[in-house]
Amino acid sequence: MEKQKEVLVSKSAKEFILGNKLDLVPTVRTNENGYPFITFVDKANVANNIYFGKTCAEEFPEGTDIKPGFFNDIQFVLVTYEDDREPQWKMTNNKGPRVTGESMFA
Repeated sequence: MEKQKEVLVSKSAKEFILGNKLDLVPTVRTNENGYPFITFVDKANVANNIYFGKTCAEEFPEGTDIKPGFFNDIQFVLVTYEDDREPQWKMTNNKGPRVTGESMFA
């Protein structure tokens, strides 16, 4: 069973995609185990699949079209592990039971 450490970095989808100058395949796909992902392509034409986190994966079935507004509620988080695996970016929709610290001062 995988053990995850704390999330060290979280970015809005806009910050992540535009900041890294990424293009994408505009359809959610799944791997052989059924985990949904989106393929992003950088300016060097290198593709990278980024998976949805466990808490929101069911909301994005294979074949879901990615249209304007799709990323409005999506955050990209960098997950690190206690073993020797490399950190991975994952997508989440932040619909869990929490609020931003910033919203406490609005």
